[in-house]
Amino acid sequence: MNLKRSVMLACGLVVVGTAAISEGRPRFYMEVRAVKEPPKTTPSLKERGKAIFLSELKKHPQVVTELGDPPPSGPALAKALKAKRLTGYGLVLRVTKASHSLNPPPKGKVYRVLMVEVSVAIDAEKIPSGQMALAGEGTSQVGTEVSRVKEKERVQLTYEALTEAIRQAVDRSVAKLGGGTKKGKRRRSRRAR
Repeated sequence: MNLKRSVMLACGLVVVGTAAISEGRPRFYMEVRAVKEPPKTTPSLKERGKAIFLSELKKHPQVVTELGDPPPSGPALAKALKAKRLTGYGLVLRVTKASHSLNPPPKGKVYRVLMVEVSVAIDAEKIPSGQMALAGEGTSQVGTEVSRVKEKERVQLTYEALTEAIRQAVDRSVAKLGGGTKKGKRRRSRRAR
């Protein structure tokens, strides 16, 4: 009886392990096409935003951001995606809001609060069809007590808020993709005759 349970438990672990491995295989190719920001945004968030965006995408095991050197394009890209069984997406990261404000001190405190808010949105289109595919959004507010506003502190807070907002947007986008690819079985209802 004990041996039978052990064998059944081992078989169950193999099945669970196989499912976990298949979930970890890359399923999506994501190409970062652009980072857009509102005009007159200081500091400029394009370069830092692209680097953060790529690093956050690479944290997900089901996402691939590179297909080789040099990367294929056009019909060769479609063929490479099909050969590797990947779904391709072209991504655009939009910084929709980047603002800061100096708020009065909280009750019982002496120093004012510097608040920075950054909002981002991810737009994606399928490769190679160009069809709009998904969107993800993220918003972050970061604050600190200050006696006076220093540009260095404001820039640092802006980058912290940008990092968190991008992380939220990427996590939401990948979760939407993962949830959207699973097909549930429909149950047929039987009428009593």
